[in-house]
Amino acid sequence: MSTRTKRILIGLASPRSSYTADLLVARGFAMMATDVGWNPNTDIFETEDEVVIRIEAAGLDPDHLQVQLQGEKLTVRGYRPETHSCAPVTYQQMEIAYGPFEKVFVLPEEIRSNPIRARYQRGILEILISKQQPQSGFEGRVELQVE
Repeated sequence: MSTRTKRILIGLASPRSSYTADLLVARGFAMMATDVGWNPNTDIFETEDEVVIRIEAAGLDPDHLQVQLQGEKLTVRGYRPETHSCAPVTYQQMEIAYGPFEKVFVLPEEIRSNPIRARYQRGILEILISKQQPQSGFEGRVELQVE
């Protein structure tokens, strides 16, 4: 049995996420596993001018989202409260994750000091890291623009 098949069978990675993880590590990116809640789908890609991290965050109040840079780590936290119009008696199917989540990205050295913007639009949190303009050691909470 191939290593790829073993990873799929034991649930460590799908073929797509394994390829993506290998590509990100080769570019100096890493995602750290956390034990906090659920794990929203995430895309990371580059344009000519920016590195873009796009996180699926449907149903989240922008006030429940936080993006923070500390050293090499970019941390994204959020919370999706359960919202039921009536109290469920018996679930027939349950696929929507509720509660807190946290994702931590280790940024490549060449973009750690670059300007970061974050925006939330139609259920997608987009974090944009400039590849063009280094700045002097920003750390802290990244302001979230809601569109």
